[in-house]
Amino acid sequence: MGEKKTLALLLKKTLLPNDDAVLEFLTMEMGKITVFAKKFAKSKKRNEIDFFRVIELGIFQGRNSKSLKQAQTFSLFHNFSRDFWSTQIGFEWLEFIRQIVPEEEIDHKLFKKIIDLFTHYSADYKDQWNAYFQVQLLDFAGFWPKFDRVRSDIYFDPLTKKISPPPCGAQRDFVSEAIAITNLERQTLEFLRRADLAEFSVKIEKIPRNFAKIFEVLSAVQSFK
Repeated sequence: MGEKKTLALLLKKTLLPNDDAVLEFLTMEMGKITVFAKKFAKSKKRNEIDFFRVIELGIFQGRNSKSLKQAQTFSLFHNFSRDFWSTQIGFEWLEFIRQIVPEEEIDHKLFKKIIDLFTHYSADYKDQWNAYFQVQLLDFAGFWPKFDRVRSDIYFDPLTKKISPPPCGAQRDFVSEAIAITNLERQTLEFLRRADLAEFSVKIEKIPRNFAKIFEVLSAVQSFK
């Protein structure tokens, strides 16, 4: 028990009828946590507790719960207020973190990766950044397959994570639920997994802009993760 300080990213804010609030954060020191904020609606701290920013938190750890003591904005992610779609993507990322990151468990490298991705996001390449963010988190969590095992057009079964060359003849019956992926799409999926932020940023203009199949694969992987 006692007060702890940590950097955090606000994931969800729930206001209660009595002006209290329940706040969900991704933190550097404690992972994903839920914090109780008494009389939040009338508190000066509410001006510092907002989305798309890094917040320095002071949290009191009680016997069974955590309560908010201090809050100060550390840095802002301005690009997510640039247009409507960027704001939507930002909230999708926050919800994605809530689903993927375990409760009160995080690697410092993952927290830094997430903050770096929020910091460098560009509204000029929304689809590329959105796909890269999701692939990076899924790969870190162990849900994303390696798409370099078969280097050609492939079929991908999201349930078994099996990757196979294009079937022929009677074999087609066994891949009716699989997703057909061209070699170029496969290369893009693998690049999104293995590229670090620096390489991704340098090569983002060369990534094919047709992302329909990329997001189809992402959706399928999330459904069977």
